Amino acid sequence: MIRFQVTADKLIDNTRTIFIKLDEKTRRPENAWIGHVYGFKEQDDRIHFKVYIERNIPLENIPRHLLLLKEGWYLESVEEAIPSECALLPPFFHLLLQTRDPETFENLTFWLLKLLGIHTLYKFRKQPGRADGFFILRKNL
Repeated sequence: MIRFQVTADKLIDNTRTIFIKLDEKTRRPENAWIGHVYGFKEQDDRIHFKVYIERNIPLENIPRHLLLLKEGWYLESVEEAIPSECALLPPFFHLLLQTRDPETFENLTFWLLKLLGIHTLYKFRKQPGRADGFFILRKNL
């Protein structure tokens, strides 16, 4: 099983977002807005971001399945988050090609090798100027 942890560097600025305010006691939707999020940063094991609200949305105009969700952040569609020239690429490859962070690139490359079926991988942690790790291939006889 492959699990990716959400970190600020994996979130995309200006992603169109629907914000729904829940009543503190009943946990039912009270109000809703549409806008986008930007300026992600991690601090104290939390992700902080800025919000731009475009306009208010009447609750009756929001699809029912969104109103039934629990508190949290849900990805409805990746179409807006990925440029049209990358539409045929899975989001994983888009991130791999676009990242400028060496650590992110190394982590994505590690997962790419695992996805290709190379399961015996060893990463070196502090290795500036040296190999990033090694892997073992076995020949089935």
